[in-house]
Amino acid sequence: MRTSALLEQIAQEQRGEAIAIGTLFDRLADRGMGLVILLFVLPNCIPIFSVPGVSAVTGLPIFIIAMEMALGKQSVVLPAPLRAKHIPVAGFTRILRLLVPALRWCEMLIKERRYSFFERHERFIGCVLMIMAIILALPMPFLNFLPAVCIAIIALGIVEKDGLAVTLGLILSAIALYLLTLIIDTLIALVLGWL
Repeated sequence: MRTSALLEQIAQEQRGEAIAIGTLFDRLADRGMGLVILLFVLPNCIPIFSVPGVSAVTGLPIFIIAMEMALGKQSVVLPAPLRAKHIPVAGFTRILRLLVPALRWCEMLIKERRYSFFERHERFIGCVLMIMAIILALPMPFLNFLPAVCIAIIALGIVEKDGLAVTLGLILSAIALYLLTLIIDTLIALVLGWL
């Protein structure tokens, strides 16, 4: 089952007013860390969510999950108090209505292929995701979109076991890091020129 269909199924199965975060994570466990990262990064990939501060809020959990991946963990371990917290089903459904069409479009391009190399190097991928999460969380208006897209492509590649998507995400991450370095260097030169 594709990821978009699984998310819709989870939303349709809910009978109460809220869903426990622990229950949601248990249902998504077979998708691994990639799907959890994807859920946090997708709001940053949609322009209407480009509200100041959103990337900082979503960047922190991505960083923590990426760090767990870099340390060799295979699944997200949530503390008991966080597992017990609830998300309103109505809010979860509204977010899915916005995110699932974008996810479906991405799934048309992504399929399982050439992933065995990356299975042996998930720690490296975790390190790259940590760097991108830090960049995503920085308060830089309009500059968070590229790191968000890089993280989303890598996360989709992990979820769907698509080595080409992961490769593309890693290449884009290198480009994003290079561009950020150029921008910071230019800003420093401008500030020093004014002094």
